[in-house]
Amino acid sequence: MARIYALILASSLAFACGDGVVDDKGTEDNPLTDGKDDSFYRPTEHGALRMGIANPATMTDDEQFHAWTFELTGDATIELSTEVSQNLDTVMYLYQRTSPTDSWGRYKKKNDDDGELVSSRIKLEATAGEFRVVVKGFKSALRGTFAVHGECTGDGC
Repeated sequence: MARIYALILASSLAFACGDGVVDDKGTEDNPLTDGKDDSFYRPTEHGALRMGIANPATMTDDEQFHAWTFELTGDATIELSTEVSQNLDTVMYLYQRTSPTDSWGRYKKKNDDDGELVSSRIKLEATAGEFRVVVKGFKSALRGTFAVHGECTGDGC
């Protein structure tokens, strides 16, 4: 009997210390998978992502997916992040296409949380091409304002 209690105690301690932590946020609503299928969600198109400044948007009942595009002419390092208000938890997807006639295809990178906060962050060493960043709420019921920040360094900026 003492062995059973010891096993239960060890399992409980391992779980509490993070060895078996279950993501308490649950499962992401409407995850994006493929550029063609993702267009089903008809994101609100905001046009060109302006690097170095905030690109604001709001999650509403009618606007739950938001998209911006930008272009690189050569190699560069891209850093994208969301700044969120209230309890908004964002998920960011980054797509790339090398020709305007190509589809966006599958996302290249995805980020839910930046490691400490519910904001999203993507850093990528990228080559020339057209990019699209899509931001959505982790849960479809989330509402609030947010901004996308972009930084680009390198010859391709």
